[in-house]
Amino acid sequence: MRRSRLFTLQRRLVAVPLALFLAAPAARALEIVPRSTADRAVEIEDVKVQDHTVTGRLVNRSGHEVSDVRLLVDHPFRWKDEWRPGRTSPSRASLEEVAGPIEPGQCLSFRLGAEKLPVRRDGRFGTEVKLLGYTDASSHANAGSGSVGATRAS
Repeated sequence: MRRSRLFTLQRRLVAVPLALFLAAPAARALEIVPRSTADRAVEIEDVKVQDHTVTGRLVNRSGHEVSDVRLLVDHPFRWKDEWRPGRTSPSRASLEEVAGPIEPGQCLSFRLGAEKLPVRRDGRFGTEVKLLGYTDASSHANAGSGSVGATRAS
């Protein structure tokens, strides 16, 4: 019985370092790059908001195919009287993903359903689309924060 426990402990002591060694190449495949580099690699253009739909284009300026582009669709509320804003902001945001792929030098149009924003007399909503990250074909994940916005008067 005691010998069985000792053998199990020895197997675990060998298995854990082996698993870490085998997982190391996968961990090295993830590379975090500066936001400015990511922003230049994938650009967001021609953002428009119409009838609860956000449209635009993603342009791949990198030398690799990209996919799984993650976007933040932000609807900040801008008060008419910034000196006396309301108690709670009705601003909203959602995370969206455009699967792709997008070949180098190519663009991909996107169309995202947005929730209906209420019409208010105390201010208006704007809409901004920001790049959160993407995956490129060379297995390097990049993150960025580029943004393009459109303002919708309410």
